[in-house]
Amino acid sequence: MFSLGFIAFLSPWHLLALIILPILWQIVRFTPPAPKHIEFPAIRLLKFLKQQEDTPRRAPWWLLLLRIILIVLVILGASHPVLNPEQQLTTRNSILLVIDNSWSAARNWNSTGQQIQQILDVAQRENKPVQIITTAPNPDSKFGFATDYLAAAEAQQIVKGLRPLPWAARYDLAMRDVSAKKLVPNPDIFWFSGGLMSENFYELMDKLSSAGRVHFILRGDQPIYMLSADPWAVGGIDLVARRTLPFESALMPANILVQAFDEDGRAMGQKEISFEKDKNTAKAKLDLPLDVKNKISRVVLTEQVNAATTYLMDEMGRQHPVGIVTTQAMDSSKPLLDDLYFIERAITPFADIIHGDIDEVLKANVAAIILTDANNPTDTEAVQLEDWVKKGGLLIRFAGDNLQSNTKLLPVPIHDKPRNLSGNLSWSEPLALAPMPEIGPFAGLQVPGDIKVNKQLLTTPTPDLAGKTWASLQDGTPLVTGDKLGDGQLAFFHVAANHNWSNLILSGLFVEMLQRLIWSSQGIIAQGNEGGLNLHQMLDGFGQLQAPPSYVKTIQAEELITRRASPILPPGYYGTDTDKKAFNLSDHTAAMEPVTALPKDVELMSDLKSREKDVRPILYLLAALLALIDMIIGLNIRGLLPGLQRSWISAIALGILFASSPAMADQTAMEAAKHLRLAYIKTYVQEIDRVSEAGLAGLSRVLRSRTAVEAEGPIGLDPDKDELAFYPLLYWPVAPNAPILSPTATYRINNYLHNGGMIVIDTRDGNGASISQNILANYFQNIDIPILNTIDKNHVLLRSFYLLKEWPGRWNDKTLWLVDSESSYFDGVSPVIVGTEDWAAAWAVDKTGKPMFPVVPGGEQQREMARRFGVNLVMYALTGNYKSDQVHVPAILERLGNEP
Repeated sequence: MFSLGFIAFLSPWHLLALIILPILWQIVRFTPPAPKHIEFPAIRLLKFLKQQEDTPRRAPWWLLLLRIILIVLVILGASHPVLNPEQQLTTRNSILLVIDNSWSAARNWNSTGQQIQQILDVAQRENKPVQIITTAPNPDSKFGFATDYLAAAEAQQIVKGLRPLPWAARYDLAMRDVSAKKLVPNPDIFWFSGGLMSENFYELMDKLSSAGRVHFILRGDQPIYMLSADPWAVGGIDLVARRTLPFESALMPANILVQAFDEDGRAMGQKEISFEKDKNTAKAKLDLPLDVKNKISRVVLTEQVNAATTYLMDEMGRQHPVGIVTTQAMDSSKPLLDDLYFIERAITPFADIIHGDIDEVLKANVAAIILTDANNPTDTEAVQLEDWVKKGGLLIRFAGDNLQSNTKLLPVPIHDKPRNLSGNLSWSEPLALAPMPEIGPFAGLQVPGDIKVNKQLLTTPTPDLAGKTWASLQDGTPLVTGDKLGDGQLAFFHVAANHNWSNLILSGLFVEMLQRLIWSSQGIIAQGNEGGLNLHQMLDGFGQLQAPPSYVKTIQAEELITRRASPILPPGYYGTDTDKKAFNLSDHTAAMEPVTALPKDVELMSDLKSREKDVRPILYLLAALLALIDMIIGLNIRGLLPGLQRSWISAIALGILFASSPAMADQTAMEAAKHLRLAYIKTYVQEIDRVSEAGLAGLSRVLRSRTAVEAEGPIGLDPDKDELAFYPLLYWPVAPNAPILSPTATYRINNYLHNGGMIVIDTRDGNGASISQNILANYFQNIDIPILNTIDKNHVLLRSFYLLKEWPGRWNDKTLWLVDSESSYFDGVSPVIVGTEDWAAAWAVDKTGKPMFPVVPGGEQQREMARRFGVNLVMYALTGNYKSDQVHVPAILERLGNEP
């Protein structure tokens, strides 16, 4: 490098080319003579032919100056000039980089990489040796924690391969490795810190300080966050966020957002956690329905996404097999009236069922056991069950005419005879259920008003009865009671598991109650893991799941509880795809220890602010412009410009013609007008748009095979750019954190709706509680959406092709909002339909026509109903209220039948 103070040349030897400028002066000062214009016929050429030899004439001075400047610009560009070279960064003979590559460094990793590259650029042009020290152990590293002396180019390759690792720094191991190697002489030391320290942090700093001056680069105003969660909390997920600031800085109030995602990356819920001033811990509860909660695969603190702020859920890794005791044979003549039928029907979607007698189900290693009154245990079996519950099992029992009341395996003492609330000999009426208590396993469940109890087993009053009552009737008597027994639980339904005592077992509430109970059990680690667990997916430093590295060996399940994250036990999922256990960094980090102080001889810097300006690109750009000008002038002198000018104009015109977006838009519009296509609104979230396209493609297949509608392939639309009028139906999946629509998009959508278009809005979360007028007002601001109501069972949408009673998608939430058929808006046709079912995922097929996603809880029968609803949607969009007369068919037939 050759420096002149404010400017330096990184390749100064190219400046030697300036010596040949006098020679180039002589060359470029001449221009070729202009061509002669000769009149034909050709025989006359001899008459006008001159015998003397023409000599080149000299170029005008301004053209000569232009060409000399062009050559100088090329030479200067080749010498790579830099304004304000950063010589002050490296005043010593070598450079030593200490790079914190632990999980806490992920928050500023891109900025750190840019600053390191800036230092290495200086090292390369000054030809200084470089040494690199990392702080987190990396089994893939070829140099351990510290490298030997490196050229700057080699150091750049190593730095490009560094990534933040999902475990803490180990300064003790780094200190040992550094002590065993020779440090570069007289170095400038740049320490890029993630903000946390651990054992031997200051010892390593003291050792490096004795070798050279340490520049400690750390942003002290940016908190470091960590997130943990309790997925087993009743009614949702309990969230705990922690934060710390280096140098004991004051912690200010802050609100941070936590989002929950399913395995497909769809946002299923979110919660804001609020930190108070000077508080380093904040808690919140993410309220979710149980069926939505069971789909959550991870929760993420969006302020900083890394291995410590991404918490993996492992409900799929913790098995909850349920044993149903069947010592008495099911009544084969009336299977739909048997108690076990209703229980199996309720728990099949979310539990593995094992049948057998008490001894068989105990040996099957189940998490919960269900006993009806037809299967009273013997004294020996009662002792076995009691011992099993005390070790962590869940025993669920039901009342009945044959129940023995003298057993210890009940949470409360009960009467011998049931209480009749209906019948010829009863003075009372069937009772409804009271709202669920705010504390208990059923907290938050909505109680339908049509559930009635006809018969009930009462309890003997005790002082602690209220605390053991998990659900009750309107008169305060218990419906479900429960109590702890050792490490396990006893739960007792005071009604039988058949419809003679209550219609509870016919309701969705019964399914939710059993699901709450079973998922609250401790569960078991899958038996297939007894021989050890293999890493299935690793959580990297940026909080993303990756394929497992080869160096991770099989571990025992107990290690996930007793050990902390490390290279041999990285955070992630252990087990198999269908049987995996989550191991989270935050569960095994007791406290974050921030850097609190630095030695006096260490310089603290928030970042390296570069003042350098590389002017080589500017010089080359100017040279290219001058070369273009010189070419045009040369063509003009030679008399070739007029012809070429016409061709250039033609080329430019053709380019403008073919590049014109209106022409392309017209072509797209013509295609849309010729063929019927289903369309979806692009979210620009790759996974969501992929599912939308595959879903509408699958629905188009169904339409072509079952109806007269010949739908072509679907198309994605951007309301900001695309015309919507050609598409009768727009499918609009709701994306998380979608931006507010632009005025252009808003105008086009409103115009589309006012002219007969129909939009199907799908929140995709299977949670009807998420739909409200407020949410629609916030998410679709300025869109003219009329007042929406839940669908009526006689709505024409449910009769437009198939006669339907439900409208499931991938989920079956049974919530659908639209404009009433009787509304005066839009001739009684709803322009907007809002649901939660994720219809596109249920319709989606791959290239072979196979479904891409499972549907729950109804399986393939539910998928068929989803397809039928999709057909009805399209028919409703195409024909409007054409079939609304079907709603009045019963009345018409009745009237016709009464005529004489």
